[in-house]
Amino acid sequence: MELTKENTTEQPKKRVRRTKKDIESRLFNGALAVIEEVGFSNLTIKALAKRAEIEPPVFYNRYHDMEDFVDKFVRKYDYWLGDTVKYSIKNDPMDDMSNILTNLVDALIESPAMQQLLAWEQSEDNHITRRTAQNREFNSKQAIEYFSDALKDCDVNFKFATAIMIGGIYYLIIHRKRSTFNLIDYTKKENIVELKENIQKMLRKVFNDYEDKRPLAASSDAEVIEIAKKMITHKVDFEIIKDSTGLNEQVLKSLCA
Repeated sequence: MELTKENTTEQPKKRVRRTKKDIESRLFNGALAVIEEVGFSNLTIKALAKRAEIEPPVFYNRYHDMEDFVDKFVRKYDYWLGDTVKYSIKNDPMDDMSNILTNLVDALIESPAMQQLLAWEQSEDNHITRRTAQNREFNSKQAIEYFSDALKDCDVNFKFATAIMIGGIYYLIIHRKRSTFNLIDYTKKENIVELKENIQKMLRKVFNDYEDKRPLAASSDAEVIEIAKKMITHKVDFEIIKDSTGLNEQVLKSLCA
């Protein structure tokens, strides 16, 4: 029997051609992983290329340098805060503000990259950190003006009070893996739940005079009319009735007829 030599020559591997979209996805996902571990300041092309499983020349085909990449990468977080800010003029602004701040806690916990971005803004002054911080301000401007106007009659200034609360939330979430704060461990789920409960209570206490000064918008028109009639019967001053019910003088005069 004649034996034939087995063909052991390896066939060259076909080079996989990746699309631009695939390369960008690999780079962005790789950046997320590296940034969550070491932060923006320590992000290098070598570490990024290794995590994204690409060669450095592939990176340079798309970006001038790491600064160019980071500038484009962080733009996806320009509207991050806006995703948590939801409100309606039909709602009680205190309820909306309470939801916004408690949602902010959850959103920040779920985004380690955003935590690193906020920390980077504090540690370095460059055109990227200034732009991301300023864009966050710009994108929340409309909401800030809405709530400032809705709570303008309160003794506490809305902008200053909520700045302290939001800044506190940022710090507690970013700092939580370093140490406890005020002896509270914010890596524990039950303490995050209690944090959000206390944020809601604080809002009500800080803006407690809002409840006293707002008109009875939640009541039906019929209920407001009945309240006004009783106040007129008891000879309550018209200005007090107007402030309490939101009814104008013409309506009140018609109730006196």
